[in-house]
Amino acid sequence: MTTGQRVELHPATDRWMMGDRFGVVSGFGRAIVTHDKASGRAMVFRHVFVTLDKSGKRIKFHPSNVVPLA
Repeated sequence: MTTGQRVELHPATDRWMMGDRFGVVSGFGRAIVTHDKASGRAMVFRHVFVTLDKSGKRIKFHPSNVVPLA
């Protein structure tokens, strides 16, 4: 994903259920390192900030809850 790209939220998010389903990527958070307990490997991800169409709010989401639109 890149800044300015149109995205749709995952249907399991509260915002999607409130009707705020689409938006534009407005930035990314700091890199967060987590450890997978099963394999012991470190994983890195960055939160995605999305400016939503319906409410106009800028909300932080985990990358797995944001789907890029073609």
